[in-house]
Amino acid sequence: MVVHDPEVLDGDRASPFGAVLVRPMLGLSATVVRTALRGAGVDWREDGTNDDLRHPRNRLRHRVLPELEAISPGFRDAFLRSLAITREMAEIAKKAVDDAAANWIPIERGVQMPIRTLLGYSPFARSALIRSALVRLGADPERIESSHLHAATEMIARGRGRAHLEFADGYRVAVIKGSAVITQMGRSSPGVDGSDLPHFVVNTAP
Repeated sequence: MVVHDPEVLDGDRASPFGAVLVRPMLGLSATVVRTALRGAGVDWREDGTNDDLRHPRNRLRHRVLPELEAISPGFRDAFLRSLAITREMAEIAKKAVDDAAANWIPIERGVQMPIRTLLGYSPFARSALIRSALVRLGADPERIESSHLHAATEMIARGRGRAHLEFADGYRVAVIKGSAVITQMGRSSPGVDGSDLPHFVVNTAP
């Protein structure tokens, strides 16, 4: 189901086309859905690729999952419950990071946050905050590597004065005068030219 009003259902994931993808039966088994449709007298169409074992998803569905269910009855239901809990926790974490992102202070061509404020969050949250700031400044999310975020959080935690790390497409995370400062290469906050900063390149992807 595709809803073209992003405010229809809060929490559903937006597609790249500006719509919201709503999948209300994602947690139901095919057997449950087919039984309900038969009971309601509703016809349906099966995806012709669902039984094609050339696709990894079908090998998992038809071979691996039944074997796991045979070894541990109830495995599928337990797995789905775990997925639901994981999704819920991810949403909670995302909201917390979004709220914490308000602590980024806009500066000329970038943002900054006092290191003491950033260190008040967990390492995971620090990494997520740096990532959100990079995206906010225009960085491509697909080119932000988790290892690079980890390196940035480690640098900030050590409080290395006037050190910086460079990300893809010219984005920079620096420690300057007690603050974590995120800008683009060649762009600096007022009064800081960056020319004498130690150079730690963590992403040289073209």
